[in-house]
Amino acid sequence: MGIYFYTLYIIISTLCLLMGGVFLFVYVPDNKHLRNYRISLKIFAADYILLGVLDLLVVFWLKDPSIQPFSFIGTLISTLQSFLFTFALINLLNPQFVTLRKLLLNALPLVLFTLIYMAFVSIFGNIEINSLLEIREGIMHPTMFVRVSFSAFYAVQMSYYTYLIILNTRKFRSEIENYFSDTHRLNLKVFQSMAGSAILIGILAFFTQIIPHQTFQYTVLVAIVIFYLLCSLLFINYNKVFVIIEPVIVPVSETGFEGLLEQPNTNWRKWRNRIIEEKLYLKEQITLEEIAQTLQISRTTLSNLINAKEKQNFYGWINSLRIEHAKTIIAENPDYTVAQIARLTGFTETSNFSRTFKKVTGNTPSGWRSENL
Repeated sequence: MGIYFYTLYIIISTLCLLMGGVFLFVYVPDNKHLRNYRISLKIFAADYILLGVLDLLVVFWLKDPSIQPFSFIGTLISTLQSFLFTFALINLLNPQFVTLRKLLLNALPLVLFTLIYMAFVSIFGNIEINSLLEIREGIMHPTMFVRVSFSAFYAVQMSYYTYLIILNTRKFRSEIENYFSDTHRLNLKVFQSMAGSAILIGILAFFTQIIPHQTFQYTVLVAIVIFYLLCSLLFINYNKVFVIIEPVIVPVSETGFEGLLEQPNTNWRKWRNRIIEEKLYLKEQITLEEIAQTLQISRTTLSNLINAKEKQNFYGWINSLRIEHAKTIIAENPDYTVAQIARLTGFTETSNFSRTFKKVTGNTPSGWRSENL
């Protein structure tokens, strides 16, 4: 193992241990809405500390596990990373999904593989291979069979975890857009990029187990260092966004509207007219909850009706009403600037107004004005 390889492993382990300690002691406001954020911080802390210890193990105890294909310790590090990171991430997206039972069930295969590997090494010894061409000759060795099987398990695990992340990310975005009229302020693209990067790092980590090429492994290790650092910084500051989105992803008890819920379909026309006549959609950053409280109905009922009757989610419907109102303003006030129109229609940013206007009409505000006036 070259000096650069040692250096990278030491950097990764130091970074993991440092950030794990930060996650344990980072200040989180005493707010009940941050409960799941605290849990995710603890999971991330366990993830980073464990990975830091394992990386130190690679450097100071094992001779050269990462150069060999199907390294058991390398696969173990990758499986632990994907396991802990996936559940910490999903805990923010969908807290009801993560349970102690699921955590134990997903950790069980890792424990069993580790115990079996240790037992086989004690009984049969280990086998060293330097290339994939030697796998055919060594696959019948019991310990090598365990190593290859563990790598195959990791491939299946990554496929499953990728599916879970995509599924819960889509569910999360759907719930966000069924609650907020302005989602750009939540900076969801950064969060989605973190999820996508986690999947990519997991895939690259898998290929390091079957491609024993030093340059490739150096590149992946550098990518992991950068990924860990950026995720740490983003996650520590995520509580500001999490306070806002927590009401969306945690079930709420909606009582006191039972009488109104009996005939929601017959009341939709009345509620819809009130939203439009009172121009509730023009309030900046209006939420589903605020409109539901104004109408004195449950937010679940309101959300279901908008999706069923308007064939759109809350975000899409509110912004389509805003764009229709913007058309009226443009027609009546052709001298107004785009920024003025954006403010008058409930948008907090001119750029977001322009993007939404083009998405709804197929044209920019200025272009629409030129064609229609």
